[in-house]
Amino acid sequence: MTWQRRISALVACFAALVVIAAGCAGTSAPSTPASIPMTLYQSTEHGFSIEYPEEWTESTQDSGTQLSIAFTDPEGRLTASVYLQYECYEITRADFVSEGKAYLESTPQYRLISERDLSVGQGVSGHEITATGDVGTGQVEKFRYVLVAREKQGLWVGVRGAPADFDEQEQIVDTIVDSFTLLPTYTFAAPEPWPGGEYTGAGFAITFPAGWCQYPPVRPEHVLPFAAPEQTPSVHISPMHRPEDTTLAEYVDAALESFPD
Repeated sequence: MTWQRRISALVACFAALVVIAAGCAGTSAPSTPASIPMTLYQSTEHGFSIEYPEEWTESTQDSGTQLSIAFTDPEGRLTASVYLQYECYEITRADFVSEGKAYLESTPQYRLISERDLSVGQGVSGHEITATGDVGTGQVEKFRYVLVAREKQGLWVGVRGAPADFDEQEQIVDTIVDSFTLLPTYTFAAPEPWPGGEYTGAGFAITFPAGWCQYPPVRPEHVLPFAAPEQTPSVHISPMHRPEDTTLAEYVDAALESFPD
């Protein structure tokens, strides 16, 4: 799976998180940036921090090597987002930014406003893009994203909203984006390349080529998520119970029917 496909998936996660947050929030009058108390979100596990207005709602999706966080204002006008993806090989800044820009440029009604390089904590270089377009939410929005690659981490950080709302609250947008920083270290153990050869599990053995990556299980039933460096193909082995009165052929047919077309 390329970064463009992953970015498409992360935007869908952001949109879902916004729906969850907006459904739980009430309404309140907009505040001026000077009067907004901020909340610090800090993760020593993943090595970053960001500030957001304390009245905003936080929603998180964590699937091991992928972390999606959305902070949404009570009226659902603006959403600040952090998306983090781990790889088992070091992510180069040039490739990460290039694929991120290619994704944005392919979105409907995309219009670049500005872009620049900047430093994001501990001297790590990032690339900021401000533009308008439909990044998967079904409407044209204005957004400011900062793309950062550090070792095996790839991060998207930014704020988006309807162009009028974004411009009206641009000071708070700047405050949120500028508050993002990378901590000196993180504790999350990124996936490692498989050295090649046979993997032995509980009651089974399977051989994978050198260079494939072993990822944490995405679902509880997955005990063996392995994937090529490009994320496809991938292999998942999951133990399942076969009823005693079912033949192997019947069990296989039933299992195949459970997969989407």
